[in-house]
Amino acid sequence: MTNKKLANLPRFNDVENNSLQAWNRCVITFNICKDLGQEYGKKYVEEFNAKEKLNMMAMFSSVKTEGYEATRAQVMKSSEEVIH
Repeated sequence: MTNKKLANLPRFNDVENNSLQAWNRCVITFNICKDLGQEYGKKYVEEFNAKEKLNMMAMFSSVKTEGYEATRAQVMKSSEEVIH
C-alpha cells in the first residue's frame, strides 16, 4: 500500500459519537497492521490529533482488557443511545 492509498482510507470525521469513531478507527488500524505491518498502522494513526489518539488508545485498551465482543457491544449500545 502506498502512502497515497493510505491517505484515502476513511478517517470517520463525520461520526459524531466519539466511541463509535474511535472503534472504527481502531478496526482500520488493526486491519492495516495485520495486512501490511505496524509501520503502516502507525502512519494511519499519525493522521489524528492527540485527543483522537487518546480515544483510540482507550478503545484498544478496552479490547485488550474486556475483549473484542464486550467492547464492540458497549460501542454499539452507546451509538444506539445517541440515535434514540
